[in-house]
Amino acid sequence: MKFLRKNPMLMAAIILLLAGILWSVASPTSYVILSVSETSFQASIPDADFSFSCEREEITGVQCIELSDFGTAVETQSKNRLTWGIYCSDTLGTYTLMVSSTFSTVIILQTAAGETLVFNYHSAADTQSIYTALLEELEG
Repeated sequence: MKFLRKNPMLMAAIILLLAGILWSVASPTSYVILSVSETSFQASIPDADFSFSCEREEITGVQCIELSDFGTAVETQSKNRLTWGIYCSDTLGTYTLMVSSTFSTVIILQTAAGETLVFNYHSAADTQSIYTALLEELEG
């Protein structure tokens, strides 16, 4: 410790390094962006060039549930606690997944074409708020 006290530049460098590590672990840079227009719905992850889109009139169901078992990954990637890809489960069949791995609240969107998207937002509370707003938007 005496060595660090005598070398303030080294101590500052260590503090900055630790702060950078903590910041990168605590703040995810990947996220899901939602876009709902008069005619379409899109969910995307810009950092990954990954998206799901459908015509708004094709949406047949939206629900918000707790889901901890996503089934089997067919194609999957992850970054900063965000997982996305194609999954398969007994209950949902083959579907598109875009979720934060820090909580299990998800929105399930289904289309007339048989496509399913499972996604969530920054937190369970934000996911519930997005679900409520999405329902209002789709019903309105």
